[in-house]
Amino acid sequence: MKKLIFGILAIMSFTSCVHAESQLEKNKWVVENYAHVDAVDWYNKGDTAFAENDQFMGVYRHLQASVRNDEINLKMTYVSGPKRPSTEEFAQITTMSCSAVISSLILPKTGKANTTWDDAPSEENPLEFMEFKNYQDIHGKRISKVINGWKIGIYRSVLLTSCSAKKLNSN
Repeated sequence: MKKLIFGILAIMSFTSCVHAESQLEKNKWVVENYAHVDAVDWYNKGDTAFAENDQFMGVYRHLQASVRNDEINLKMTYVSGPKRPSTEEFAQITTMSCSAVISSLILPKTGKANTTWDDAPSEENPLEFMEFKNYQDIHGKRISKVINGWKIGIYRSVLLTSCSAKKLNSN
């Protein structure tokens, strides 16, 4: 009986380790696909995966990412290229990247589009607070909101955008 209980506990602890690792891998996959990070750019330190790369994605940017099971942080700064973007252009493009990463992580996936009879969205976009409207209104301001148990934050400055999503404890 003791061996049976020990065996069940061992299997349960192994399953939770696999689940934790799969959540980290899922979060890395989200960053890879929506922020254009290559799989070879990742390195691990403790329970956190880090990535850093330079890439053109409408603007030339240097990205630094850190990913955990319950947290994603992105920081994008301008890296030299043939064309220096305007501050507004850089903020707009990097904000779209942040929004894509965070929305794919925290917003529930549904099998069908939520639309009304006139094809208007049935619910507001919960990440609307992140959208880029006028650079003067957002410059140097840290904006945050709690959505679906995640604390989402974004900060934009001259040729710098950083965003994060952290799962809040349910204690």
